[in-house]
Amino acid sequence: MRILHISPSYAPAWRYGGPAFSVHNLCKSLVLLGHEVRVLTTNLNGNQYLDVPTAQWTLLDGVSVQYCRVPLLRKIYYSPQLVHSLSEESNAADIIHIHTVFCWPSSIAAYIARKGQKPYIISPRGMLIQEMIEKKNRLLKHAWLSGIDRKNLEKASALHLTSDAEMIQTYKNKLVLPPAFVVPNGIDPLVWEAMKTTAWDRSRRGLTQKIVYLGRINWKKGIDRLIEAMKFINDAALLIVGNDDENYTPFLKKLANRHRVSARIHFSGPVYGAEKLQLLNDSDAFVLPSHSENFGNSVLEAMAMGCPVIITPEVALSQIISRENAGLVVDGNPVALGKAINSLLKNHILRKELSINAEKVIKRYFDPTIIAKTMEQHYRRFIIL
Repeated sequence: MRILHISPSYAPAWRYGGPAFSVHNLCKSLVLLGHEVRVLTTNLNGNQYLDVPTAQWTLLDGVSVQYCRVPLLRKIYYSPQLVHSLSEESNAADIIHIHTVFCWPSSIAAYIARKGQKPYIISPRGMLIQEMIEKKNRLLKHAWLSGIDRKNLEKASALHLTSDAEMIQTYKNKLVLPPAFVVPNGIDPLVWEAMKTTAWDRSRRGLTQKIVYLGRINWKKGIDRLIEAMKFINDAALLIVGNDDENYTPFLKKLANRHRVSARIHFSGPVYGAEKLQLLNDSDAFVLPSHSENFGNSVLEAMAMGCPVIITPEVALSQIISRENAGLVVDGNPVALGKAINSLLKNHILRKELSINAEKVIKRYFDPTIIAKTMEQHYRRFIIL
């Protein structure tokens, strides 16, 4: 198959978090299955530009990628260059896979596919969940959905969602949507190959216990709840690691001062690759107290590295983690969060048990090859139709 992926950002635009990793992992795995995979994207990386060639095809881990310039309107990734390439590439593709909504590349790709009667799938990446629509830029999003993307969504071959939780939340809104299927994200092969289960024994080596939050510094992630929870946690440090494109860190630092826990909280910029894996391997607990999370790639990475995880029920992976006893799922209020973290840090046997179970879950459900084969089956189904 010749598969064309459209994404507003792509590897190595790691500042955008999970989607940049997961889309590239899927594309790499599809190439290994023998498919011709092309990606049209932009050269944006947060408030910076990627140091990559533009307007030409570049090979990245076997995937042909064309990065297109964004001359203006960065917030919607406006790129005339991308549109020019899209017209030609869409005709040659067997199927088009579009990632995210509320941006120019996704909308124009869906429009061109629809007009050319080409099968296309949209992966909203949690952006069609009603709470996420209402929480930020509500009027702009409603206008975009009604004026730009209404027919694009209605006429799509399908929606690709990454969890049952995203499925339930997406179909709660009043939009007319096509049928959907669920395929989770796979774990990054780099993490897969480096898989370890040693983080849980840190306290037995006489070291200060470390709690880590790893991800974008954003209100949705519930970091404020984690900071307040530190009032109820003894003798442990919290590392908050990630990029902050919304200048949310000053608020969090003031909050830490207010609760008199700032001496035990350390903020860091983003870390990637081997440095990220080492951070997870050296931590005693990974905590993601999100208000809404359609998947949670960083949770999988922590699990793969043997770092016990604590997440809130709003994180889509909570069901499988709870069912398989592969982590703790607790309410996000600071008291409950603090109590759960304390109990985990004090219980060496529990940390070891959760870590071992987590590794089994990763291997059983999130192998990137299995994920790619499942997606391949869906592609074939819509091409036949």
